[in-house]
Amino acid sequence: MKCNSISSILVLVVLLLDLSDGFGAQTLSSIYSIRIETRFSDQVLRAVDDLPGSLDAIASNGVDGSVNPADRFHIDMRRVLESRNKAFSSSDTSSLSTLLPLDRRNRPALLSQDIDGANRVTSMLRHMVNIDVANEESYQIVLGALCRRGRLRWTDGDSSVVCAADVVDGLIDELWDRQEGVLSTHTCNFALKAYAACSTPRGERWYAEKAQALLDTMEKEGIKPSPESFSHVVNAWAWQQENFGDGDCARMAESNLKRLLEISTDDETMLQGYDWALEAWSKSQEDDAPAHADRILNEMKVIKKRNRSLTSSLPNSQSYTNAILAWTKSNSASKAHSLLYEYIDTYEDGYSSTDQEPELFAFSKASTIFMLQETDAIVFLSFEIQY
Repeated sequence: MKCNSISSILVLVVLLLDLSDGFGAQTLSSIYSIRIETRFSDQVLRAVDDLPGSLDAIASNGVDGSVNPADRFHIDMRRVLESRNKAFSSSDTSSLSTLLPLDRRNRPALLSQDIDGANRVTSMLRHMVNIDVANEESYQIVLGALCRRGRLRWTDGDSSVVCAADVVDGLIDELWDRQEGVLSTHTCNFALKAYAACSTPRGERWYAEKAQALLDTMEKEGIKPSPESFSHVVNAWAWQQENFGDGDCARMAESNLKRLLEISTDDETMLQGYDWALEAWSKSQEDDAPAHADRILNEMKVIKKRNRSLTSSLPNSQSYTNAILAWTKSNSASKAHSLLYEYIDTYEDGYSSTDQEPELFAFSKASTIFMLQETDAIVFLSFEIQY
């Protein structure tokens, strides 16, 4: 193992001599960086040796023929993640039923192992920072790996239970300081995505506020937000909205949705943004929540009607269920009844996919509100059995 490393270094030294016609101070510095890097990971060095093509084209990628040590770490980091990229998509669904990163119907699972390599590449980033070779791309690789964990949780080094947003929060602040606020929109979107995925009304974690603060700072510092940026913030506020709570989070979701609609004409993006805002209003107990929910659902239906080629299934059964929930909170049985039958007709006419059949939860809520108002609920109960 040691001999292989030395041999690789000697080859690189010869190449550097050919490129620079001598050992200048910069070349010596590059070679010194290679030696430091090699002590950390012989595997990184072997990864370059295994790649096709000319070695000098791979190793000497600087404008002056110098070696960029960060690139070689990036190769190793990506290979770690690639080797474990099926951690959450195995065909053995029974063993991974509780490891669905974005599942919001159940409490997020606690990872017991580094099955996807995110912890490993985070450790590699820490080493890169220590030897001062980390750059924005280094952080992007780690941020992307953490985002793929979605809402899953794990035990951190100090034995505290964390989610992606907790770790990303520290990394984005660290990178911001290292680069004095000069970050790409792409990098910031990773952080916004993590805040949105982990957003919850429980535990006073305030991820939506953190997402909003980052978005506001981006605009202040001249980092132009993309439609994806606003989508993540809408998502974050929607899931921080507390059930039977006031509509503060729902209003923030709508405020960011308006900004999104100003810069995006993509129907798929708009449908998703509307659906998240609808989710928020469905949980609010404010008097005008049903009207907001109804307006949003109508906007979604207009988009769907004018563009039949959309791949999005929105508005789907969950969208209608959320609208029904908003009306049941206001004790409006007739409107809940109307929406329920509307979706049943949509489903039976074939406008919804087979996996979007009316949810029993919607029938239950509509039936409950009818019974509370001493109205005949037999029709709804029979539909619940049928579907």
